Amino acid sequence: MAQGEESLGDRGDSGFRYALVMRHEGVFDEELAFAVGLAVRAGEVAMSYFRASGVEARLKGDGSPVTRADEEAEALIRAAIEQRYPRDGVLGEEGGERRGREGDGRRRWVIDPIDGTRSFAAGVPLFGCMVGL
Repeated sequence: MAQGEESLGDRGDSGFRYALVMRHEGVFDEELAFAVGLAVRAGEVAMSYFRASGVEARLKGDGSPVTRADEEAEALIRAAIEQRYPRDGVLGEEGGERRGREGDGRRRWVIDPIDGTRSFAAGVPLFGCMVGL
């Protein structure tokens, strides 16, 4: 995809759609492609639970909801980041912060596996997966 292009993708039978807007100078091309791939994979995890029977939200200590889909999607994202970029830190909605191994602390991934958990749990398709560096 060329610099400045916008794309709307469709993941087939799952009904999962993703939007990607690229506005960058080419500095983080590898990381951006990696983050987009993670968001798509985490979205597929979320969609496997969306409107499924037995999926319930429970409240965390701060009063915000969390589902099994949130936890599984974040675990997928965290594992992939730790494997590919072990020096980078990770701050996640569900799992808190992990400092990078051997790193200088200058890079941190910030993730929210399902931004819009209330909508997700209610079966309303107004949620997304956030992955940032």
